[in-house]
Amino acid sequence: MKKNKEKVFFLIILFLAFCPLNASATGGGLRKNSIKTCPDGVTYGLHSDGHGGTHWHVAVTNGDNYYSSGEAIYSDPCPDSKKNYGTAGQTQGSTNSSNYSNYNNSNTETNSIQEPEPEPQKSNDTSIKYIWIDGKTIDDIKDSMEFETINKKIRNHITTTDSKAKSEVNGNLENLVIDEINKVEIIVTAEDGSKKTYLLNIKRNIGTNDITITEFSINDSSIDFDADKKGTTFVYYWNDTFNYKYKLSDENATIKLMQDGKEIKNKKLKQGYNNYEIQIIDQNDNVNTYYLEIERMSKGGSIALIIITAGLILIPVSAVIIIIIVLKRKKKKEKMANDSSESIENNEKIEELEENDVQENEISLDKKHCPVCNIKLNNSNKSNAKFNEYTICKSCIKKINEYRGGEIPTDHIYLEDLQKIVNGEK
Repeated sequence: MKKNKEKVFFLIILFLAFCPLNASATGGGLRKNSIKTCPDGVTYGLHSDGHGGTHWHVAVTNGDNYYSSGEAIYSDPCPDSKKNYGTAGQTQGSTNSSNYSNYNNSNTETNSIQEPEPEPQKSNDTSIKYIWIDGKTIDDIKDSMEFETINKKIRNHITTTDSKAKSEVNGNLENLVIDEINKVEIIVTAEDGSKKTYLLNIKRNIGTNDITITEFSINDSSIDFDADKKGTTFVYYWNDTFNYKYKLSDENATIKLMQDGKEIKNKKLKQGYNNYEIQIIDQNDNVNTYYLEIERMSKGGSIALIIITAGLILIPVSAVIIIIIVLKRKKKKEKMANDSSESIENNEKIEELEENDVQENEISLDKKHCPVCNIKLNNSNKSNAKFNEYTICKSCIKKINEYRGGEIPTDHIYLEDLQKIVNGEK
């Protein structure tokens, strides 16, 4: 009987030793393949209940193994989450379960929650690194800047110091006004919305171009320009206006005819020298200047030039005619001289022809008569003008001077021309 009581007492001690009365755990090992972290950031793991079943605990780790903390949980705390064999908040304890009894649920939750990272601060940089404009770079950036160009239209590009900043250009860069300040605003907006305005003052000057005149004519008379781009011509007295035609090396360019700094529309010519500037203007309004001089001759000068020109043309023609006549006469004389049967008659005819030749080439003039109109001269109708050594009458010299626009020597022109003037044939 006494032995039976000892056996029962021994069984009770074993039962109490291996079967705790509640499911609370303070450091029992958790199954590593059951570890998972729920959406709330808390990590859990499975623990054996000693009777063939399992329950959940909050999991803590020392870096190598997982241990239970807190009361038993008899249902899956987050059934939709997969096992990740993740880590719980690392503890300062070792594998001794007594080191984990100082942690409670609040400590475990605090260790497993990650705080969100703060958003990075946006830049307020509104500075400009450099400005590219009209093929040039401005890197000395100021609140107000100056720039000069000869172009009518210019391109630009703004590079900000911060790549996240944006720039905007306000102003007319398509048609810059000459000799005026064209104001342009550059507005830079930083990443955080901060703004700064820069002022760019652009002055457009008149430049030069290298466009040339390839053809130019006045009243259909071609003009050649020298190395200094100057061309000269003349017109007769009765031409008091002129027209011009031209071709340029650039068909997109135009020209302006200027006189005394003003563009002329009425192309009237005064007697004497008329000076003009021919301005070649390209698409940017840049200018290349040529110079033109037109002489409008006097009435007398115009007549004299016409007579001289006509004489220069007639003299060679007359010489050719005389040579032809002489050759024909010579040939005829030779033929007649060779005819022996008619030698006497031929000699007489030859002498007669020679006399006729002399008579045809001599001018029958009488100092007592006007050589132009053949009127007999006296003290009342004599003039001081002479043709060679012969005195011209007053009536003839008056008509000649009226026609020629003034008194000019009459001993250097043909008598035939003077006779035609007096007779109204010229």
